Amino acid sequence: MRVVVIKGGGWSYATLPVEKGMVIELRGFLNDRKLLTHSYVEELEEGTRVRHCDGCGQDFVEELYQAHRARARHDLAGPVVVDGPQLKRPVSPPKVDLDPDKDSEWPLEPEGSPTVPTVEEEHPGGTRVRMGGS
Repeated sequence: MRVVVIKGGGWSYATLPVEKGMVIELRGFLNDRKLLTHSYVEELEEGTRVRHCDGCGQDFVEELYQAHRARARHDLAGPVVVDGPQLKRPVSPPKVDLDPDKDSEWPLEPEGSPTVPTVEEEHPGGTRVRMGGS
């Protein structure tokens, strides 16, 4: 059965995205009756003029065909060809100022950098821990 889509956008029929005014053929799926009952589609009346879109290969009712052509813009769907040389900007790493004071010396503590104490120095007695077993 050929039907006209009444509520278009946001749904698809058999992986085909539909839009308002599109003419589709119902394939006998389980929910086809619900599409008719809930007015997502209606049966195509005898004598309704249908236009074929060469851009997408779908049929539309004549009243909504021009709206589809304006919205789909199939004339812009092809690849863009650019003539002439293509210049790329060189990518350079960002400059980071590591010495904000501009004195080129790094201040150190009077005795040098502090040492990190070892576990033995922090806990001289220590505690033996056994993992698992008895």
